[in-house]
Amino acid sequence: MYLDKLLSGIKAVQTLSRLNRAHPKKHDDFVLDFMNDADRI
Repeated sequence: MYLDKLLSGIKAVQTLSRLNRAHPKKHDDFVLDFMNDADRI
């Protein structure tokens, strides 16, 4: 997942929770975030 906008509150939760959805061909998750600081989210 590539992030190029600021996320906060429920939008951050909804966006990042997409990585938890199961799929038979999905084995790894990767987030490349250009805008957010982990402490701020």
